[in-house]
This record gives sequence, structure tokens and C-alpha cells, in this order.
Amino acid sequence: MSDWTSFRNNGTPPSSLPVSLHPWTPGNKVKWRTELPGYGQSSPVSIGKLTFVTSVQGNMRDNNLVHAVDCVSGKLLWTQRRATSLKHEMSYYVSRAAPSPVCDRAGVYALFESGDLYAYRHNGTPMWTRNLGADYGVSTNEFGLGSSPAQTQTSLILVQDDPKQSYICSIAKATGETLWKKDREPRKSWTSPVIMRIANRDCVVISANGDLDIYDVASGEHLANFTGLKGNVLASVTPNADTVLIGATAAQARIAKPGAKLSPAESNCCIRLKTSGSTITPEVVWTGEKSLSDFASPIVQGQLAYYVSASGIVSSVDIASGKIVYSERIDGECWATPIPTKSSILFFTKKGSTIGLAHGRTFRVEGKHALWAENDAPRTKEAFTTTSPGNPGGRGAGSTSGADNLDPILYATIATQHGLIYRTGSHLFRVSA
Repeated sequence: MSDWTSFRNNGTPPSSLPVSLHPWTPGNKVKWRTELPGYGQSSPVSIGKLTFVTSVQGNMRDNNLVHAVDCVSGKLLWTQRRATSLKHEMSYYVSRAAPSPVCDRAGVYALFESGDLYAYRHNGTPMWTRNLGADYGVSTNEFGLGSSPAQTQTSLILVQDDPKQSYICSIAKATGETLWKKDREPRKSWTSPVIMRIANRDCVVISANGDLDIYDVASGEHLANFTGLKGNVLASVTPNADTVLIGATAAQARIAKPGAKLSPAESNCCIRLKTSGSTITPEVVWTGEKSLSDFASPIVQGQLAYYVSASGIVSSVDIASGKIVYSERIDGECWATPIPTKSSILFFTKKGSTIGLAHGRTFRVEGKHALWAENDAPRTKEAFTTTSPGNPGGRGAGSTSGADNLDPILYATIATQHGLIYRTGSHLFRVSA
């Protein structure tokens, strides 16, 4: 298996995951459980024997933390802690270290809601730091920043979609300098960019609150736009050959556009990126019937695509026609994007269960595994505060007090050569044989 070096592994999970990664396989078990300082919603990333993940700490998210964990032992190797450049209350309603880091052979690169961007070597030695909030403006939407960076061999691609100022930019990994920056139409969106090879060039593809946009990685040139989408504010695109799958939902769309009358099914769709020379023309292949995506992005396995809503409704869709093969509810809410293996699809519930569905045209549960017992839940020690007026950036969170009463939440799972690594707000787990 390859490394998992970015959010959703750039939308393309390894295709050779072994059956032994199924958590319910005899002999598989939780190898370690590691508590992390702070609280975070980002996905871990992994390269070689290292896993990196981010957190924020303090009741005003006073510090931004980057952690390195040994994949084999679960030992916390180092934590780099930096004072944030933009304080904001620790609240369930505002993102907390939501952007996932990226890593490569040289280091790890981590973006935070404050606009702080850090680069560290694998041993924790700082390489450089940037304050994008000071350079280009802070995020102002009331739910914070959710977009994770994408990467090439030499650059980071960052998107900030915001009601006041939106932009996409490329940052040099070696130095932290801006290679290019392009303004985007202001909007609310929390989706992440994906790198694809289109028309013999590397391109950035992003689905965000009404549009699908394509940019040239090297220059930032805006190559194509497809508009008219509705509710595409959370799920990121999923590449599949010369097409992309778009995920959308009405509930989240109403947050982005209050009062809007939306039909999300038509924007759970497949779009072909048709090319003629250097010209890219997006065109709809099919639109969804009942399939919905909330936080989780669609995935592809063979001739089928799978969409899952936050409430746990799984829709299996024929990838050629868009016809629903089945639409069934699994036992649990799902926030994390599923992972396909050779024979099944692994779904991860908010409360820490892994549910395996048999790949194919019949809905069949192969197994289920709970990551923790109810009396031993991995709860955070971080406090959450109530809302006060005048927060930096003009944002206000919902009223909370004490610890987050919805904790623990499973935010992400990745597949590595060492097994499955799970992330809750304050813990990492590894499950393997």
C-alpha cells in the first residue's frame, strides 16, 4: 500500500487494500490508543512509520498544535505548539483544527483556521511559517475554515472560500512563498481541492457552493467553470478517470444560502471533464435520484459509486447510468468518508463503529466493529466556552458550556501499511492484525 499523505489521499484511496484491514477479521484488534494534547477535527496523514495530525488548545484556541506519532508503537514523538494569530472560542459550532495537514518526504505542512501555515521536518524542526490571515484576510464565516490543502511535489494548493474574500493560491513547499494567487467569487464553502491530470496538465479541481472550477496548477489560470450546482458546500470531488463525482445536500446548503429552495439530488452528480486540445468542458453525465452526501465525499469501487448521508443512509449508484442500485440505512451517523477494500466498503460512524458492506449490487452487512466501549469512550479534556460578542472576524458560536457533550466524535479514518488509523477529537487509534 502507498502512503496516505493528504486529506482523502487526494480523493483516491489505495486500490489494493487487503481483506485483513477489516476490523472484524479474527486477529485484528486495537493495537494502540494515543491521547493527544488539544482537540482537532482534521484527518491524520501518514508516510512511512510516521503519522501527523493537528489540534488546537485553550478555551480561546490559543495554540495551534502539530503532532507526530509513531505508527507502529503509537508513541507521541513530538508536538510543536505555536500561539495562534487569531483567537476564537473553543466551540462545537466553529471548526477546530479542521483543515488536514499534508506530508511528503521532506516534511509536514499544516494550515489552521487562524490563517497560520507551518512547515516542519519529520523530526519536528521548523522549516518556515506564514500568516495568511495577515497577508490575505481572515476567514469570517461563522463556522470557520474547513478546506484542506492539496499538494504537488513542490507546492501546496490552498482554497479559502469566504463571504467577504475568497481566493485560491499556490505556496512553495521549500520556502513558504506565494507562487500565485487568484481571487474567487465570495461564498460560503468548506470543500477541499483535488489535483487531477487533465488535458496533459496538472489541474486543481474544486466543487464549492454552486460551481465546479478548474485551475492550472503551475500558473493558476482559470481553465473551466460549471455552474448551477446546489448544496455542494461540504463534500469534495471524487476523481474517476475523466469524470468527477459531486456530493451535495439540502440541509447544509441552507446554511450557506439561508431560505434557499434547493433540490440536492440534482447536484449529487457525475460530471465528465471533456477535453479538446487544451480546452476543458465540464458536462453532466447523470444526476442523482435519491443519493445524498453531507460531510463524507462519494467513493468509487468498480462499477459502483457510494454516497452516504450524515444520518447513515447509503446509496449505491451505477457509475455508468447514475441509477440507484439500493438506498439503505446503516446503524450509525457517518461523518468520515468511507474506504473501499478488495471486497467491501468500510463505513465509519460518528460514534466509533466500523461497518463493512459487501461490494456489489446487494445490500449486505459483512461485519461491524466498535472502536471503544461506551464506558471507556475517548473523551477530551479540553473545555468549551459560551459565546461572547465581538469575536475576531465577526463570528459567533452557539452557546455551550464545559466539555463538548457530543464528544467523542470519529472524524476520519485512513488506511496505511500499518493498518487503519482513526481520529477522534483528542485520540488516535490503530487497528490491525
